[in-house]
Amino acid sequence: MRRNASSSTLSELRRREQQQGQREASDCQKGSRKAVIEAVTYQVLTYALGKAKASEEMRAASAADAEARPPGLSASVQQYITTIVRQLELPNSCIVAALIYVERAVSSGRFALSLQNWQPSLLAAFVVAAKLAFDEPVWNEDFVKALRISNVQVSQISRWEADFLQLISFNSNVDLSQYATECFQLQQWHEALHGTHAHFFTYLMGHPANATAS
Repeated sequence: MRRNASSSTLSELRRREQQQGQREASDCQKGSRKAVIEAVTYQVLTYALGKAKASEEMRAASAADAEARPPGLSASVQQYITTIVRQLELPNSCIVAALIYVERAVSSGRFALSLQNWQPSLLAAFVVAAKLAFDEPVWNEDFVKALRISNVQVSQISRWEADFLQLISFNSNVDLSQYATECFQLQQWHEALHGTHAHFFTYLMGHPANATAS
């Protein structure tokens, strides 16, 4: 995939996250990652189920954690995202960018996120985000190896990626303004759900030097 203007934005944000991670305790970083994934999961479920049902799923997940009940859909989505970012060592900025791409696909009017397609859709969005965030090449084969997807071939992921890029009209640009808006919306939802102040995008306080609008 051809790198574009958003490559400098996402790669710079990745570097800022790494620098922040070197200064902060690992427990703080893990808490931040968990909060971002939880907020993104809610947005994904909102597209797939509707807002009311998504809120119900998230609250049920919290109750299940407290009562040690079997995990539901919310936990499955969170675990899926967690596995991708952990195994591929992706930064939080890739999680947010992947969500932006999913929202872009939904807004095209030619696609609806559902219980049947959320997994390949999210994976394709992460493939696109990762290829723009890292300076070194990222191959679809890396996803197969890291995720140990025995029943999915590299060619299948390539088809998912190609189909997804068509859905977003090959517009993989993410400028800093779009990214920051998405981050703060996620943060506001997380605060509303838990009733506590959250600030897990501190690396946005310094603007990427090379970030340019698309």
